[in-house]
Amino acid sequence: MTRDNLMNGNPAEAVKESYKLVHALDNITPPNPALKVQSLAFLTAMVADLMDYEPHLMLELGDNIRREMSKHEPDTLKAFRAYVAGELR
Repeated sequence: MTRDNLMNGNPAEAVKESYKLVHALDNITPPNPALKVQSLAFLTAMVADLMDYEPHLMLELGDNIRREMSKHEPDTLKAFRAYVAGELR
C-alpha cells in the first residue's frame, strides 16, 4: 500500500467500516471507556509503525476523512459522532 492509496480512499466507506471497530470495543470487559480509547491509540500507533509511517500521519488521515464527511455527508458524521459518544462514554 502506498501513501497515495492510504490518503485517497473513500471517506464514506471508511466511516461505515469504523462502526465495526467501535462495536468490537464492546468486547472489552468490564466496560472501560479509557481502556477502549487506549486500545485504539495503541492499534493506530502499531499500524503506523508496521507501515513505517509517522504516527501523526494516521491522525492526519482520520482528520481528512472527518473533514470530507462534514462537507459531503454531515448527517452521517453526526450519526457516527453520536454512536461513538454512546459507546465510548
